[in-house]
Amino acid sequence: MNTAESILALVLTLAAGAVGGTFWGQHLERKNQDAETVAQLKATLTANSDLAKRSTEASQAIRTATARLQQTQAQNLKDFKHELQSTAADRAGCVFPAGVMRSIGEARDRAAAAAAHGIVDPMPAATGGPADDR
Repeated sequence: MNTAESILALVLTLAAGAVGGTFWGQHLERKNQDAETVAQLKATLTANSDLAKRSTEASQAIRTATARLQQTQAQNLKDFKHELQSTAADRAGCVFPAGVMRSIGEARDRAAAAAAHGIVDPMPAATGGPADDR
């Protein structure tokens, strides 16, 4: 092998090494980018899982608050009906006992508070009966 062939072989070997090194470098860069993408996807999935858990908890709290509100409303309606039945004769002249009027005012105040603040906080049950007529 003469000097020209040796130099040509050396140049070709260096060129092949450079091309191979370039491809190897690109492979490593792509591998690093893929690892970063996988890490970002895992973080996104973890965040989504946390959001789903928190929304489930919030939904349960809303269902509980709604159930309490319905119970309170049912009791208020029952008390109001009882008060009206006990004074049916007085209503002929549109006379309502003071307890009924207080219950209506309190119900109005509770409705305004619920509208302003939501239904998450429990509402006190309305009281009724002869003791409230004083």
